[in-house]
Amino acid sequence: MLTLALVALAGCKKDPAPEPIAVTSVSLDKTEVGLIVGESANVKAIVKPDDAANKEVKWTVANTSIATVDEGEVTAVAVGETTLIVTTVDGGHTATIPVKVTAKAVKVSQIKLVGMPTTDFKVGRSVTISAVITPDDATDKSVTFTSSNPEVATVEYTKSENN
Repeated sequence: MLTLALVALAGCKKDPAPEPIAVTSVSLDKTEVGLIVGESANVKAIVKPDDAANKEVKWTVANTSIATVDEGEVTAVAVGETTLIVTTVDGGHTATIPVKVTAKAVKVSQIKLVGMPTTDFKVGRSVTISAVITPDDATDKSVTFTSSNPEVATVEYTKSENN
């Protein structure tokens, strides 16, 4: 009878726990991030397979003086370019995308014309006019001079170092 009991206990052996499903890849939900200094954007990591046991990821950026990242939220710090990197804890799989940070646009508030004649001038006479843009740090200081009536007055444009 003792032999029978041992055989019965040996047959009730518990099955081993299934192996956890390992991560095979990671990707990001964006192909690049473009921000203006001070802005933030969220990026999501897509860990595969969907039923992986440990989907935890670590976020980093190559140059923290350009942008920072906290749990996928990228914040622009200064003008420049860097790389966003996500790495899986399980397997060390990585994905990267570029981060491009630009300056906030500064709008022109005033254009002052310098050299405009205050009286009529004679046929054949030429006048040099220049534009002074305010503020000095305006993002786009380009100016185009045209004539509303080319039969009366024509414009010859010469680009200066100020515009």
